[in-house]
Amino acid sequence: MERSKTINIMMLVLRVGIGAFFLLEGLLKVAVLAGWGLVLRMMGIVHVNAMEADLVRFDVLPSWADYPVAGIGLAMEIVVGACLLFRWMYRGAAWLGVLMTSVYVILLSQAWARGLELSCHCFVQEHSISDYPTEIALRLLFLSAMIVLLWDSGRNRQTPWQYKRYDFSEV
Repeated sequence: MERSKTINIMMLVLRVGIGAFFLLEGLLKVAVLAGWGLVLRMMGIVHVNAMEADLVRFDVLPSWADYPVAGIGLAMEIVVGACLLFRWMYRGAAWLGVLMTSVYVILLSQAWARGLELSCHCFVQEHSISDYPTEIALRLLFLSAMIVLLWDSGRNRQTPWQYKRYDFSEV
């Protein structure tokens, strides 16, 4: 069944938008680590140390694992962003994006249940979280967008090999 052009355009906009968001977030954090820290910090942009501080506040990992997990999260943001933006390994990037977003929703929910004071470093600005239900609802909306991309990645999959069916019924 052929999809309409409207759905194709909506999927393109969603994929490119989410991919650009992840890639921009990751590259800004790398720029801070690469020495642009003073310039970006003056602009209010945060980096991997802020991710590590969030993980410390979530208090779910041993202290030695906070910085490596923040680094892995940064790498995942860049990989998922680039793969979604350029449609490389689209299905794998969609799965990884769903996983990342699900973990963040779970971490945010358990922090709310425990009464922790957290801040968010999304959209390149830091702000303290005062309304947990709204923040979780926004993350669930983002998760649903990632699930839509996962659904889209499985439709009309092209394989690199063309399968040919041979008919031996006349032999």
